[in-house]
Amino acid sequence: MDLALAKAAVDGDAEALAQLEAGPFAQARSHLAARKFATWIVEEAIQQTRVALVVERGLSRFDGSGSLAAYVRVVATRFALKAAPAHSDDAIVDQLDDAAPTPELATLKATYGALVREVVLEAWRALPAHDRFVLSLELHGRMSIQAIATLYNIHKVSAARKLAKSRDVLLDAVRMRLRDRMGTSLDTVDSVLRLISFPVSPSELSRATGV
Repeated sequence: MDLALAKAAVDGDAEALAQLEAGPFAQARSHLAARKFATWIVEEAIQQTRVALVVERGLSRFDGSGSLAAYVRVVATRFALKAAPAHSDDAIVDQLDDAAPTPELATLKATYGALVREVVLEAWRALPAHDRFVLSLELHGRMSIQAIATLYNIHKVSAARKLAKSRDVLLDAVRMRLRDRMGTSLDTVDSVLRLISFPVSPSELSRATGV
């Protein structure tokens, strides 16, 4: 039934469009409002969703594997997250930190996982060579703090600080790049990073730079 409704709406059927507005779009609006997005953001997200799914025929990609309402909510939530200014970051964090295993959250994780993966690789390539080398000792060589201390002929505490500093350089680069790419605050970026485990393997990092 959902698949037929989506197809009819894309084809411009007036009754299907009315059902879409009264059902999935109305539910998406309520979903965003319940997550404390400002009213103007909710309406902007719904309008952008309407354009993307109906005018630009995005509903043609709906395959019926889930509910149409969930599909519309996912798209609307993405637009709301993009539209939310800094003062609405609490709403974004609430959405991202929601522990309920909803289809919306699963999709958000998948979406941001791809972005974080891309940004980590970019940040890794841009790291100063020394920081990349120090991290490589741990990531690729599986060297202990003591082994790194021996390599540098320094105390174990100093080796731990050196490794932590290089980790911080990488993390800061990832956070700043994500902030710029998402157009949001570092609090929201940190919330995204709490959701997603390190998405790039050591071998992939090595292939990215030859280190």
